[in-house]
Amino acid sequence: MEEFLDAVTGGAIWGVGFGLALGLTRAVSTGLRPFAKNAVRSVVGVSEWVSTTIEEGRESAEDLYHEAQAERKGRT
Repeated sequence: MEEFLDAVTGGAIWGVGFGLALGLTRAVSTGLRPFAKNAVRSVVGVSEWVSTTIEEGRESAEDLYHEAQAERKGRT
């Protein structure tokens, strides 16, 4: 019985998700496309900024690590 309920609720969740996706697709095609495109463009921009910032932070941390390691080796 539990397997049956899991199958039914899992299918219902997929059905609801599919219905929402279909509705969203229709809404986007009727006039929200420019808004959606701008939103995606913004997300891509923020993603690139976050990636660059993380990379710069990682490089700074590596530089500090290597400097500290060199100083430590110089003292011993």
